[in-house]
Amino acid sequence: MAVRSNLPYPKDKYGDLLRDFYTGINGADSFEEVKEWQSEKWSATVSCSRGDVLEKAGFAQMHMVGGVIDEKPADLSFLETLTYPKNPTIPGLIIMTNMNQTEAMGKIIVFYSDLVIQNGQLIVLGSYL
Repeated sequence: MAVRSNLPYPKDKYGDLLRDFYTGINGADSFEEVKEWQSEKWSATVSCSRGDVLEKAGFAQMHMVGGVIDEKPADLSFLETLTYPKNPTIPGLIIMTNMNQTEAMGKIIVFYSDLVIQNGQLIVLGSYL
C-alpha cells in the first residue's frame, strides 16, 4: 500500500490535473506506464508523456511519513513537473513544490519554478507572430 501523508499540500489530485493538461497537448496515448516505488516510510510515482508538441513532459509525486529532515522527525508531500517542448526555441519549464512538517519548524511550503533555455537563445514572441 502506498504511503500517504496527512499534509494538505500539494494534493494528489494535482497529478490528475497535470495528466489531463499534458494529455490535451500530447494525446492520451503519449503516456508511458507509471513508475512506482515505495518503502515503509515513503512512496513515489513518476508519469511521463512524450509527443509531437512536448518532447518530454512528466511529473513526480512523493509522500514521506516518519522520515528525517535535518536530523529531525518529519513528514513530506512533494510534487514536481518538467516540460521540454520539441521546438528548441521554446524554454522548458520546471516546477517543484512541497510541504514538509518537522518538530522544529512546523509546516513549511516550498515552491520553485524556472524556465530552461534549450538552445542558448531567448525567443521574442512578437517575432514569431
